[in-house]
Amino acid sequence: MEFGWVDGRKSLQRTPKLQKGKTTSTSTETKKQTQTAKPEVEATLNSYWKESYLSFAKRTKIKSWHKEQSHFVNHLSPVLGEKKLATISIIDWDKIITNLVEKKLSERSIEYISGTLRRVLRHAHLRGIISQSPPSAKAVGTTITNDNRRKRTIQPHEKEMILNYLKENDANAWRITLFAFLTGCRASETFKLEWRHITNTHITFDNTKNGSSRTIPISNTLQSLLLSCEERTPTNRVFLRKDYTPYYEAPATFRTCIQTLGFNEGRARLDRITFHSIRHTVATELANRLDLRSLMDIMGWKVPAMALRYMHGNELQKLAALEML
Repeated sequence: MEFGWVDGRKSLQRTPKLQKGKTTSTSTETKKQTQTAKPEVEATLNSYWKESYLSFAKRTKIKSWHKEQSHFVNHLSPVLGEKKLATISIIDWDKIITNLVEKKLSERSIEYISGTLRRVLRHAHLRGIISQSPPSAKAVGTTITNDNRRKRTIQPHEKEMILNYLKENDANAWRITLFAFLTGCRASETFKLEWRHITNTHITFDNTKNGSSRTIPISNTLQSLLLSCEERTPTNRVFLRKDYTPYYEAPATFRTCIQTLGFNEGRARLDRITFHSIRHTVATELANRLDLRSLMDIMGWKVPAMALRYMHGNELQKLAALEML
């Protein structure tokens, strides 16, 4: 029964009963939606990855989708590939983590691989394919509390040796590496950079890792580098490999260079030089010359906490300050 109004007075009206075998348009529509959604609900992890998530990852992650694909093919699919998304439980998460531990992978690798599974399931949850969101990293025991900050910076003589090696062996790798040293930009930002993002005075890094864009001025050295590049069609990538294909990861010649020069021999994992070490080095150098706000603007950080991750204190300044006490 429901309330109705008759001549301005509230009255009770009986809701008409539905006859057997008949449904309202609303219930019919709901039934159709349920029937349409059923095949997706029945999807396995393998089929959902292939038919839905992989294309999404390729469209939204210029570099990391390669890593996610490796995580899926090598570690996730063999264990849970034929499992229906809707039936993946905390027990299945335990199986994945146990399998990764038995492979003697590092804690960080286990965190990244389980993170890929979490993103796939979250993707399905947001689209109504499964009803429950995936468990947190803490719930499955993959949180890492140790400091993952790289502390080593590339010294001036190391920088010179790296650039000389690359210039002699791979001009394309030399250009993209020198660009990184002159801007401190993220590797992914160099990979995506197109000529339309460059004017006579500024470079705009569009749609960066944190979802925003930023503009930096062009120094004289940087201008000379850009002028040395051959192709300048607006929609073309600025930096290409020898075969004229885009970069999706750091140049292989850079890794060969570091190995050949022996810069990482006997070093702990977080003390080794990687392509990201260039950004870390630039941030450290700029931290001694810029105020915090300007440093955040150039490096593309939204919060001071990110700057602190890359900044190193100046020991001489510390000593001078203490001497004044």
